[in-house]
Amino acid sequence: MNAFRLVDIEINFALIQALNLELHAYLQRADVRRCTTLTRVHFPGDRYNLLTSNIVESMNKVMSPARSFPIVQLLEEIRSMMTRWFSD
Repeated sequence: MNAFRLVDIEINFALIQALNLELHAYLQRADVRRCTTLTRVHFPGDRYNLLTSNIVESMNKVMSPARSFPIVQLLEEIRSMMTRWFSD
């Protein structure tokens, strides 16, 4: 199950509760911060200073000036950008 909004997570948890009480109890005891899907919902900040939840949209937005570059230069731009993102 993928859910990127809090309301979707609540609907999924209700469905799990209806289908399997033991699983629901286990998930209630689990730390929500360990689940990547739930972490996205509860993360208060921007994702790499871009307001989108889709990495492809993020890459397209920041790479649009470099699209006309030759392939080697384009790959270097991508590498450089990702290095900056992860070091920040």
